[in-house]
Amino acid sequence: MKRLKDPEVRFWSKNTTSARTSGTIAGDVVGVVAIQCFGMLKAVAIANYRSLRHIVIRLQNLNVLTGANGSGKSSFYRALRLLADTAQGRVVSSLAREGGLQSTLWAGPESVARSVRRGEHAVEGTRRQHAVNLRLGFASDDLGYLIDLGLPKPSTSAFALDPEIKRECLTA
Repeated sequence: MKRLKDPEVRFWSKNTTSARTSGTIAGDVVGVVAIQCFGMLKAVAIANYRSLRHIVIRLQNLNVLTGANGSGKSSFYRALRLLADTAQGRVVSSLAREGGLQSTLWAGPESVARSVRRGEHAVEGTRRQHAVNLRLGFASDDLGYLIDLGLPKPSTSAFALDPEIKRECLTA
């Protein structure tokens, strides 16, 4: 049984006057994803998407995401692409291209005990206590957006596997 380890990801933000590390989750630099933000998005939030269980990142003018292989860089980039597709009304088709909502959801346990984080115990599957969902959102100076996607109630419909929008919020 493979032991769970927190992702090794570093996130740097650089504004026009200084560079600073705004958050560290750990690790070696193996790959890099850079996102240029022209004063529009100030924060991105992603929950239960692929290898990203819950992450909120504050953005600056230039943002660089680095980390070891398998640490979540590509998942972060793909979540941004999914968020952009959502804004253009293509969330269902975008999820279908990724293999459906089920294949994009966080597959790990709902909660991780400290002993598992320290590597003292192996990760074991558990029965989910809560409904599975995928949450994506962003905030800018002018507005904020959140979408909460989940699985529909079981049915025999041809659309039984299509994601259902459980909640969608827009703030201005």
